[in-house]
Amino acid sequence: DLIVGQVVVEEVAIDSPAAGAGIESGDVFLRIDGKAVHNVGDVYRYIQLNLGKEVSILVKHSDLTTEEIQIIPRWKPPEDQGAIGVVVSMPHLITIRQHQPFWKAIPLGVGACIETFVLFKNAIISMIIGTAPVQLTGPVGIAQITGEVAKAGLSPLLELAAFISINLAIINLFPLPALDGGRIVFVLLEWVRRGKRISPKTEGLVHFIGFAMLMGVIIVITYQDIIRIISGGSLIP
Repeated sequence: DLIVGQVVVEEVAIDSPAAGAGIESGDVFLRIDGKAVHNVGDVYRYIQLNLGKEVSILVKHSDLTTEEIQIIPRWKPPEDQGAIGVVVSMPHLITIRQHQPFWKAIPLGVGACIETFVLFKNAIISMIIGTAPVQLTGPVGIAQITGEVAKAGLSPLLELAAFISINLAIINLFPLPALDGGRIVFVLLEWVRRGKRISPKTEGLVHFIGFAMLMGVIIVITYQDIIRIISGGSLIP
């Protein structure tokens, strides 16, 4: 299922990239970098995929004329502003059901996976530079999100499952002890040392310490998840 509708600009922040590019209140986003805009989620995704890069936005003005605008989304926008400095809404929306033949679904799926990798990378960078809050969740938090998304239907639930799987795969490749990425580091070290392997005892100790630290982090995150649930909070805006 796909929610579609006109994405209308409600507000434009002063001195923002959108204001400088000529976007005005009442404009409608039609395309971003040649990709059709179906809903607010599309706008957010396309902008987040291109932080720091110039993107082309096709807008329809209130006088029904169209204009293609070049804009560069910001990595570090002011507080309470987005990457381009607009507030958008969908006054009228409908839900449609889309079906794709498998020969189109496969490349679309691959493209979605690549986009998820880029979004994950940009989210990590945003948290590091302090423009996005650090949001971590463990098994309890994932169960909470799954229960909330399941209420929206099977399609959103499957999308969430794919999103979680891809994110876990990325995290597992981090060069940290106890993860596959940590094991890859030891293999690379062995290659750099021309086949001279690090002592299995030393490697095992490093992985054990990393695993213990990982379990400690999971316990802390799980505690925060439980407190959030008890207080009635949610990770879904």
